[in-house]
Amino acid sequence: MSIENQKTEEMEVFEKETGRHAIWHGTITESFKKWKNRKVDFIQEKERITTLVTADQKKKWQNFVDKYEISTISKLI
Repeated sequence: MSIENQKTEEMEVFEKETGRHAIWHGTITESFKKWKNRKVDFIQEKERITTLVTADQKKKWQNFVDKYEISTISKLI
């Protein structure tokens, strides 16, 4: 009997809430185990953005955040 056939209602809820798989390649995922124990908040209403910068631009940004005591560049967004 495959583990896929053993999927529980709780696993279904996890998959609907998080958009992640509870079982991957026949193994129960660590993210499901943590979710089950409520150690991790998987529901995030956030969007990741990425930008590519030169080393010089990065240094200038780092100097700026250091000067104005900004904890992360993300705080500027």
